[in-house]
Amino acid sequence: MTVLSTLQIAAFCNFVAAIAFTPGPNNAIASMTGLNYGWRAALPQAFGVALGCAALFCVTAAGVGALVTALPGSSWVLTLGGAAYLAWLGIGFLRAHSTAMAVNVARPPRLHEAALFQAMNPKAWIASLGGSSAWLASSQMPLKVTALLAALYALICFPSVLTWAVAGAVFRGRLGGSGLRWFNFGAGLLLLATAGWMVIENLDAT
Repeated sequence: MTVLSTLQIAAFCNFVAAIAFTPGPNNAIASMTGLNYGWRAALPQAFGVALGCAALFCVTAAGVGALVTALPGSSWVLTLGGAAYLAWLGIGFLRAHSTAMAVNVARPPRLHEAALFQAMNPKAWIASLGGSSAWLASSQMPLKVTALLAALYALICFPSVLTWAVAGAVFRGRLGGSGLRWFNFGAGLLLLATAGWMVIENLDAT
């Protein structure tokens, strides 16, 4: 088989959508951004996630991803980097005692920050490694197929982030000052817990 069939492409889209739209670090941050600043503030993150995931897919398709993950200590570097970023965001939300302070302390991720974070995002690695190994193995035109799948990956990731941002924005007008403070406090704890979970999972795998 030289190219992917329509059924294979549809299966890939379903695979990526199942990962992209379900809860995870990207979507958690997007929902918090939507709640604190409105969904438009999450546009840079959405673009960054889409570009970062597409780039990571291309890297794994080229075999570099498998090489990186096979290097001694590489999983720890990726895990600690991702956990540190989530912990930094979590501390920012914990310190956000008011909406005004949240703007200064827990600002929305910039495009390049969201893109770079995908290199340390476990869900992004799962999707990229699983997708490239499952859907590129049957293709004799890897460059063309990789470009197609990477583009589809980006097109799916972009609306997934915005969907969670819009969901957060829906509650923006329903939470008063105290409600927003408690939400930011809970969101900060959730991000810190996620960072801790990433480290513990890596400990169990070693």
